[in-house]
Amino acid sequence: MTLIGKRLNDQNYRAWIEARNNSFAVPLGFSVTDPTLFDYQPSQNFAASFYSEVKSRWLIRRRLFIEIWALSSKPGMLGTACKTVLTLLRGAELTNFANISQWLLVLNPELFCWNTMTKSLPLILRAYKKYISVGPLADWIELILPDEHVREFHHNTLKVPFTIARQMAITYGNSTLSQVDGTDRSTETQMLVDEAMMIVRTAGGARTVDTQAIRAWRFNGYQNPELEKLLDNTGSSRPVATPLPSPNIGDRMRPGHLS
Repeated sequence: MTLIGKRLNDQNYRAWIEARNNSFAVPLGFSVTDPTLFDYQPSQNFAASFYSEVKSRWLIRRRLFIEIWALSSKPGMLGTACKTVLTLLRGAELTNFANISQWLLVLNPELFCWNTMTKSLPLILRAYKKYISVGPLADWIELILPDEHVREFHHNTLKVPFTIARQMAITYGNSTLSQVDGTDRSTETQMLVDEAMMIVRTAGGARTVDTQAIRAWRFNGYQNPELEKLLDNTGSSRPVATPLPSPNIGDRMRPGHLS
Protein backbone atom coordinates (compact mmCIF):
# COMPACT_ATOMS: atom_id res chain seq x y z
CA MET A 1 0.00 0.00 0.00
CA THR A 2 2.96 2.33 0.31
CA LEU A 3 2.95 2.35 -3.48
CA ILE A 4 -0.09 4.65 -3.56
CA GLY A 5 2.25 7.52 -2.77
CA LYS A 6 5.54 6.62 -4.42
CA ARG A 7 6.65 6.66 -8.06
CA LEU A 8 9.47 4.16 -8.59
CA ASN A 9 11.97 4.15 -11.43
CA ASP A 10 15.38 2.75 -12.36
CA GLN A 11 17.14 5.20 -10.05
CA ASN A 12 15.20 4.65 -6.83
CA TYR A 13 13.58 1.21 -7.04
CA ARG A 14 16.23 -0.98 -5.39
CA ALA A 15 17.07 1.44 -2.57
CA TRP A 16 13.37 2.03 -1.89
CA ILE A 17 12.60 -1.70 -1.70
CA GLU A 18 15.45 -2.31 0.73
CA ALA A 19 14.37 0.60 2.91
CA ARG A 20 10.77 -0.67 2.99
CA ASN A 21 11.95 -4.14 4.04
CA ASN A 22 13.83 -2.60 6.94
CA SER A 23 10.86 -0.42 7.89
CA PHE A 24 8.43 -3.34 8.11
CA ALA A 25 10.74 -6.03 9.49
CA VAL A 26 11.29 -4.73 13.02
CA PRO A 27 7.72 -3.67 13.93
CA LEU A 28 6.33 -6.93 12.49
CA GLY A 29 8.89 -9.10 14.26
CA PHE A 30 10.83 -10.30 11.22
CA SER A 31 14.53 -10.38 10.50
CA VAL A 32 15.49 -8.02 7.69
CA THR A 33 16.75 -11.10 5.82
CA ASP A 34 13.58 -13.14 6.35
CA PRO A 35 12.54 -14.61 2.98
CA THR A 36 8.89 -13.86 3.80
CA LEU A 37 9.55 -10.17 3.23
CA PHE A 38 11.08 -10.83 -0.15
CA ASP A 39 8.03 -12.85 -1.20
CA TYR A 40 5.94 -9.69 -1.05
CA GLN A 41 8.28 -7.43 -2.98
CA PRO A 42 6.54 -5.90 -6.00
CA SER A 43 8.38 -5.83 -9.29
CA GLN A 44 9.42 -2.47 -10.66
CA ASN A 45 6.93 -2.77 -13.52
CA PHE A 46 4.07 -3.57 -11.18
CA ALA A 47 5.01 -0.74 -8.82
CA ALA A 48 5.11 1.81 -11.64
CA SER A 49 1.83 0.62 -13.14
CA PHE A 50 0.04 0.51 -9.79
CA TYR A 51 1.13 4.04 -8.89
CA SER A 52 0.08 5.40 -12.28
CA GLU A 53 -3.35 3.81 -11.98
CA VAL A 54 -4.16 5.07 -8.48
CA LYS A 55 -2.63 8.47 -9.19
CA SER A 56 -4.97 8.96 -12.13
CA ARG A 57 -8.00 7.80 -10.13
CA TRP A 58 -7.97 9.90 -6.99
CA LEU A 59 -11.17 8.42 -5.53
CA ILE A 60 -9.59 4.96 -5.56
CA ARG A 61 -6.42 6.26 -3.94
CA ARG A 62 -8.44 8.13 -1.33
CA ARG A 63 -10.42 4.98 -0.57
CA LEU A 64 -7.28 2.89 -0.19
CA PHE A 65 -5.85 5.47 2.19
CA ILE A 66 -9.03 5.56 4.29
CA GLU A 67 -8.96 1.77 4.56
CA ILE A 68 -5.34 1.87 5.73
CA TRP A 69 -6.21 4.59 8.25
CA ALA A 70 -9.13 2.57 9.63
CA LEU A 71 -7.17 -0.68 9.84
CA SER A 72 -4.28 1.03 11.65
CA SER A 73 -6.39 1.04 14.83
CA LYS A 74 -6.80 -2.74 14.78
CA PRO A 75 -4.75 -4.89 17.17
CA GLY A 76 -2.17 -7.36 15.99
CA MET A 77 0.06 -7.59 12.96
CA LEU A 78 -2.44 -6.05 10.53
CA GLY A 79 -2.83 -2.91 12.61
CA THR A 80 0.92 -2.63 13.08
CA ALA A 81 1.52 -3.00 9.35
CA CYS A 82 -1.03 -0.29 8.54
CA LYS A 83 0.46 2.07 11.12
CA THR A 84 3.82 1.52 9.45
CA VAL A 85 2.29 2.26 6.05
CA LEU A 86 0.84 5.55 7.36
CA THR A 87 4.20 6.53 8.78
CA LEU A 88 5.93 5.79 5.47
CA LEU A 89 3.27 7.69 3.51
CA ARG A 90 3.54 10.77 5.71
CA GLY A 91 4.47 13.69 3.49
CA ALA A 92 3.86 11.73 0.28
CA GLU A 93 4.27 13.96 -2.79
CA LEU A 94 4.99 16.93 -0.50
CA THR A 95 8.76 16.82 -0.82
CA ASN A 96 8.96 20.34 -2.21
CA PHE A 97 6.66 21.87 0.40
CA ALA A 98 8.24 19.96 3.29
CA ASN A 99 11.74 21.09 2.39
CA ILE A 100 10.67 24.69 1.83
CA SER A 101 9.06 24.63 5.28
CA GLN A 102 12.08 23.09 6.98
CA TRP A 103 14.99 24.77 5.21
CA LEU A 104 13.51 28.20 4.52
CA LEU A 105 10.71 28.98 6.96
CA VAL A 106 12.09 27.19 10.02
CA LEU A 107 15.87 27.00 9.70
CA ASN A 108 16.65 30.10 7.64
CA PRO A 109 13.84 32.66 8.08
CA GLU A 110 16.29 35.52 7.46
CA LEU A 111 16.05 34.70 3.76
CA PHE A 112 12.58 36.24 3.74
CA CYS A 113 14.17 39.62 4.37
CA TRP A 114 15.61 39.19 0.88
CA ASN A 115 13.45 40.82 -1.76
CA THR A 116 13.85 37.90 -4.16
CA MET A 117 12.44 35.45 -1.64
CA THR A 118 9.58 37.68 -0.49
CA LYS A 119 8.12 37.32 -3.98
CA SER A 120 7.58 33.62 -3.27
CA LEU A 121 6.18 34.10 0.24
CA PRO A 122 2.50 34.51 -0.81
CA LEU A 123 2.70 31.22 -2.73
CA ILE A 124 4.28 29.44 0.23
CA LEU A 125 1.68 30.81 2.65
CA ARG A 126 -1.12 29.80 0.31
CA ALA A 127 0.25 26.24 0.30
CA TYR A 128 0.52 26.29 4.09
CA LYS A 129 -3.10 27.47 4.39
CA LYS A 130 -4.21 24.56 2.22
CA TYR A 131 -2.02 22.18 4.24
CA ILE A 132 -3.62 23.02 7.58
CA SER A 133 -7.13 23.04 6.10
CA VAL A 134 -7.41 19.25 6.38
CA GLY A 135 -6.38 19.10 10.03
CA PRO A 136 -4.74 15.88 11.24
CA LEU A 137 -4.67 14.49 7.69
CA ALA A 138 -2.45 17.32 6.45
CA ASP A 139 0.61 15.14 5.89
CA TRP A 140 -1.41 12.94 3.52
CA ILE A 141 -3.28 15.72 1.72
CA GLU A 142 -2.01 14.67 -1.72
CA LEU A 143 -3.48 11.20 -1.21
CA ILE A 144 -7.00 12.29 -0.29
CA LEU A 145 -7.77 15.25 -2.56
CA PRO A 146 -8.05 15.48 -6.35
CA ASP A 147 -5.24 17.06 -8.28
CA GLU A 148 -7.11 20.29 -8.96
CA HIS A 149 -7.51 20.87 -5.21
CA VAL A 150 -3.81 20.66 -4.39
CA ARG A 151 -2.34 22.89 -7.07
CA GLU A 152 -0.77 24.98 -4.31
CA PHE A 153 1.84 22.23 -3.90
CA HIS A 154 2.59 21.70 -7.59
CA HIS A 155 6.25 21.90 -8.55
CA ASN A 156 5.72 24.76 -10.97
CA THR A 157 4.11 26.87 -8.24
CA LEU A 158 6.94 26.40 -5.75
CA LYS A 159 9.78 25.66 -8.14
CA VAL A 160 12.11 28.55 -7.26
CA PRO A 161 11.91 28.29 -3.44
CA PHE A 162 12.18 24.50 -3.68
CA THR A 163 15.29 24.79 -5.85
CA ILE A 164 16.89 26.90 -3.12
CA ALA A 165 15.68 24.65 -0.28
CA ARG A 166 16.85 21.52 -2.10
CA GLN A 167 20.37 22.87 -2.50
CA MET A 168 20.50 23.76 1.20
CA ALA A 169 19.37 20.27 2.16
CA ILE A 170 22.00 18.67 -0.07
CA THR A 171 24.73 21.01 1.18
CA TYR A 172 23.96 20.31 4.82
CA GLY A 173 23.70 16.53 4.63
CA ASN A 174 20.55 15.28 2.88
CA SER A 175 22.17 13.89 -0.25
CA THR A 176 19.11 11.81 -1.19
CA LEU A 177 17.39 14.98 -2.39
CA SER A 178 19.82 15.06 -5.30
CA GLN A 179 17.60 12.35 -6.82
CA VAL A 180 14.48 14.53 -6.56
CA ASP A 181 13.46 16.47 -9.63
CA GLY A 182 11.19 19.50 -9.88
CA THR A 183 13.85 22.18 -9.73
CA ASP A 184 14.42 25.21 -11.92
CA ARG A 185 17.67 24.68 -13.81
CA SER A 186 17.73 28.08 -15.48
CA THR A 187 20.87 30.18 -15.16
CA GLU A 188 18.93 32.95 -13.45
CA THR A 189 17.59 30.65 -10.74
CA GLN A 190 20.98 29.02 -10.19
CA MET A 191 22.36 32.49 -9.53
CA LEU A 192 19.62 32.99 -6.93
CA VAL A 193 20.59 29.68 -5.32
CA ASP A 194 24.22 30.81 -5.05
CA GLU A 195 23.15 34.11 -3.52
CA ALA A 196 20.85 32.42 -1.01
CA MET A 197 23.62 30.03 0.05
CA MET A 198 25.95 32.99 0.53
CA ILE A 199 23.40 34.76 2.75
CA VAL A 200 22.91 31.66 4.90
CA ARG A 201 26.64 30.99 5.26
CA THR A 202 27.51 34.54 6.20
CA ALA A 203 24.50 35.07 8.46
CA GLY A 204 25.47 31.99 10.45
CA GLY A 205 29.21 32.63 10.51
CA ALA A 206 31.55 34.29 12.94
CA ARG A 207 31.83 38.08 13.16
CA THR A 208 33.82 38.38 9.99
CA VAL A 209 33.78 41.14 7.43
CA ASP A 210 31.24 39.16 5.42
CA THR A 211 28.99 38.73 8.45
CA GLN A 212 29.11 42.45 9.13
CA ALA A 213 28.16 43.01 5.51
CA ILE A 214 25.06 40.89 6.03
CA ARG A 215 24.20 42.92 9.14
CA ALA A 216 24.38 46.11 7.13
CA TRP A 217 22.64 44.66 4.09
CA ARG A 218 19.88 46.76 2.65
CA PHE A 219 16.85 44.88 1.40
CA ASN A 220 14.50 46.82 -0.84
CA GLY A 221 16.46 49.97 -0.14
CA TYR A 222 15.80 49.85 3.61
CA GLN A 223 17.86 48.88 6.62
CA ASN A 224 17.10 45.44 7.98
CA PRO A 225 16.90 45.88 11.77
CA GLU A 226 15.03 42.61 12.27
CA LEU A 227 17.85 40.62 10.72
CA GLU A 228 20.39 42.53 12.81
CA LYS A 229 18.38 41.78 15.94
CA LEU A 230 18.15 38.12 15.01
CA LEU A 231 21.91 37.87 14.51
CA ASP A 232 22.76 39.84 17.64
CA ASN A 233 20.55 37.73 19.89
CA THR A 234 21.94 34.36 18.88
CA GLY A 235 24.79 32.80 20.75
CA SER A 236 25.32 29.89 18.39
CA SER A 237 27.15 29.59 15.12
CA ARG A 238 23.98 30.11 13.13
CA PRO A 239 20.79 32.08 13.81
CA VAL A 240 18.36 30.49 16.24
CA ALA A 241 14.91 32.00 15.89
CA THR A 242 11.53 31.00 17.20
CA PRO A 243 10.04 28.79 14.46
CA LEU A 244 7.26 30.29 12.43
CA PRO A 245 3.90 28.51 12.65
CA SER A 246 4.88 26.34 9.73
CA PRO A 247 4.49 22.63 9.02
CA ASN A 248 7.86 21.11 9.78
CA ILE A 249 6.86 17.68 8.62
CA GLY A 250 10.07 16.04 9.74
CA ASP A 251 9.85 17.23 13.34
CA ARG A 252 6.05 16.99 13.62
CA MET A 253 5.70 20.44 15.15
CA ARG A 254 1.94 20.53 14.59
CA PRO A 255 -0.18 18.83 17.29
CA GLY A 256 -2.94 16.44 16.43
CA HIS A 257 -0.93 14.10 14.22
CA LEU A 258 -1.39 10.38 14.21
CA SER A 259 0.34 8.71 17.13
